[in-house]
Amino acid sequence: MDLFTIPCAALIFPLSSFFSTPCFSAWRLVPFLFRRLVWRALTGSTTSETFRTILWDIRLPRTVLIALVGAALSGSGAAYQGLFRNPLADPYLIGVASGAGLGAVLAMSIQWPYTALGLLAVPLAAFIASLLTVYLVYLFANVGGTVPTTSLNFGGRWPFHPSQPR
Repeated sequence: MDLFTIPCAALIFPLSSFFSTPCFSAWRLVPFLFRRLVWRALTGSTTSETFRTILWDIRLPRTVLIALVGAALSGSGAAYQGLFRNPLADPYLIGVASGAGLGAVLAMSIQWPYTALGLLAVPLAAFIASLLTVYLVYLFANVGGTVPTTSLNFGGRWPFHPSQPR
């Protein structure tokens, strides 16, 4: 074990066990795990290869990925709520989720081969369709060169309606 993995394990595993298993007391588990990791690092005792593989190759990458995805989702949600000045805003407000769903369904209707492009076709189509949906909503909500949030929230205006000036 190198010196970087010991602090990571000392921070990540007690915290993940604290939040995921309410039947164990974190105040008993944290010192136990910390003493065990520090003792193994100081004495140089080895653990089984199976334990090392499960811990460092399976659980740690998943835990880090979960933290990164959660941070990305919370950041995008905060940006969405800040854009609309609405604490209840979600991707269904202007149809982004519906557009992404349509793009995913269209990509699934094509029989893609089992290649890298075929595996990425559904997420890419969903992403592109959601961007197209946002562009169309902004186009329809444009009033006099500005895009007020009330127009975005309530569907904007139809750009080709004869009673409204262009």
